[in-house]
Amino acid sequence: MPVHPPLPFSPRLPAMAMPDWIAERTRCFDSSGIRKVFDLGAKMADPINLSIGQPDFDVPGEVRKAAIDAIVAPQWARSPGPNGPSLSM
Repeated sequence: MPVHPPLPFSPRLPAMAMPDWIAERTRCFDSSGIRKVFDLGAKMADPINLSIGQPDFDVPGEVRKAAIDAIVAPQWARSPGPNGPSLSM
């Protein structure tokens, strides 16, 4: 499968700015909701980005230990299927 370089255009540019390898029918697609939010954020002076990303602080030791303990504990399992025991108390 060929690897294409990043798109050198914005959907707001005239149609002639689209590379010829992009299907003509894609012109009618609107930007996604998240793309619109990022475009809006780019226009703001000092926005706070609450999207998923890397934290800018170390994870506290007790949280790391709890995660490790949960991973190595033998109690984890998949939930039962539709004919398995009830999950209600």
